[in-house]
Amino acid sequence: MKEIKVKINSRGISYKDLTEDLNIKAKAFIYIIPMPWFRPVRRVSRLYLYKPNEKIGKEKYKYNFVNYFLGWLGLPFGPSFSYNAIKSNKKGIDFTEDFRANIEELDFKKNQLIIKNIVNVFDKLNKSDRKVLIKAFSRYEKKFYSFEVSPIIGLNIDKTEAEIWIGLSKTDYNKKEELLNVIYKYFYKHTIFKIINMGDNSELIEKLKTQGEIIKLINK
Repeated sequence: MKEIKVKINSRGISYKDLTEDLNIKAKAFIYIIPMPWFRPVRRVSRLYLYKPNEKIGKEKYKYNFVNYFLGWLGLPFGPSFSYNAIKSNKKGIDFTEDFRANIEELDFKKNQLIIKNIVNVFDKLNKSDRKVLIKAFSRYEKKFYSFEVSPIIGLNIDKTEAEIWIGLSKTDYNKKEELLNVIYKYFYKHTIFKIINMGDNSELIEKLKTQGEIIKLINK
């Protein structure tokens, strides 16, 4: 994997604080660069450190300013991308595990993190997207087939454009076209879904298994 250099804003937290308090969090925010007629470019901010139980404050506002006033210019896709980014920024994206797995004192003093090993690749879907996706799954089961194995879903946060990954068993994967047709009756076409055969062997699939969410439908 190529090394990635990320800027850090420690917000007054020292390296000693970091080593003594394992509950310190590292979070980032999403901002959108509009591209009229094309999908906006999704960017992740520098990492901000937060003490335990400390609420996210003004750090998110400058990124949401970009989302509010620039993201909406990128029609037709900008508005929905901006809306999702703003929702994500309410809590921020948690990069604590990746931060702690890669941080070194010398880099910390330079206000930077060099990522050599990515720990977290997948995040949870926001509540509204999750709810709609479950509706799509239920409709698919009623119209076509019941899932052999409960699907696993996760938002790939290691991508410039947000991708919703759906992990299926080999049998269910062979019917992915029918599933996608149903899903896109609930989502706009610019929402990217990637359906994965969980029987394949790869590092990303293993991460989806551990970091994704298993969706157990009511009728299963």
